[in-house]
Amino acid sequence: MAITDRRGVTVDATDTIIAGDPNPGLAIKAAVRAATTGDITLSGLQTIDGIALAAGDRVLVKDQADATQNGIYTASSGPWSRAADAANNSQWASGMQVFVTSGVANRRRAFVLTTADPIALGTTALVFVTLISLQFLTRVVTHDMSPYTPLASDLFLLVD
Repeated sequence: MAITDRRGVTVDATDTIIAGDPNPGLAIKAAVRAATTGDITLSGLQTIDGIALAAGDRVLVKDQADATQNGIYTASSGPWSRAADAANNSQWASGMQVFVTSGVANRRRAFVLTTADPIALGTTALVFVTLISLQFLTRVVTHDMSPYTPLASDLFLLVD
């Protein structure tokens, strides 16, 4: 059975995987290894959020002074390129989500794109906010809030 997503893309469970695109047409992107905590140079292997990047690592760039440069990139020893599943306008939509697997500040955080559609890469300012922090949820479950300082962008779940 085929369905049409909110961008008008037809998705069918019987479709073959598109080479080089791990999740075509999905609003949840493949996880990234690290996410930025400030403005960076989009080239060269560097340390981001405490993680020494290797060639091929996926990185959520979300804090550029020029927000039109934000996005999901593949790290390289030379100039970085946008990741295969985030390289063209049709792969972006407001509400797109990505999970960060490593880092000091951003580990176990999911980010959501809040920029309104339509999106034109390199022209539209891409704004990401924290959707959920599993660090926070882990500490709620263990009732240990003391080591965690909530951020203004955190989503809180109050349980009585």
